[in-house]
Amino acid sequence: MISFSRYRPKLIKKGMDPYAHYRRMSKGYSADPVARVHPNIMFGPGIYLSNPDFVKKNGITHVINCATWYDTNPNIPVQLGDNYTCLNAVDSTSVDITQWYPAFECSMDKYLRDNTCNIVYVHCQAGINRSGFLTVLYCCKRFGYDFDLLIKAILMQRPCALMNGVFNDQVKQRIKNND
Repeated sequence: MISFSRYRPKLIKKGMDPYAHYRRMSKGYSADPVARVHPNIMFGPGIYLSNPDFVKKNGITHVINCATWYDTNPNIPVQLGDNYTCLNAVDSTSVDITQWYPAFECSMDKYLRDNTCNIVYVHCQAGINRSGFLTVLYCCKRFGYDFDLLIKAILMQRPCALMNGVFNDQVKQRIKNND
């Protein structure tokens, strides 16, 4: 019997997605549910913030927008004031997503210490790469979550997430180096 795990590194190097079996459940970024990765942290697409019922139902009190100002409901920064952060991170295989981590970490630490914080909603345009990988990095560093288990838990909730293989490698390396 041939063990898949024995050949896994070769498949990844050839560009195959080791999480493809989770992704087949995806209905697309705007239809997949958000991922709750911690009792006070969830991530998904910016478009969900356009629905006041979504914000109220989920108790969202703080927002980190990993994309640009254009990728969020314009009322949210006004409503949240100091409880809203925009990182302007870029989703591309030619950038290092971890360069935005210090600002992300600073905002997340501040928000989670805030007595009024219920849920920090992390988003980018589609809630796939920037928001997902920065949230993964934070949860692994701050809470000691296991990288692979967290990835699988996220994909069971939000199958379209974490598609950028370069970001995956960058975050995994940053966790390994304990930077």
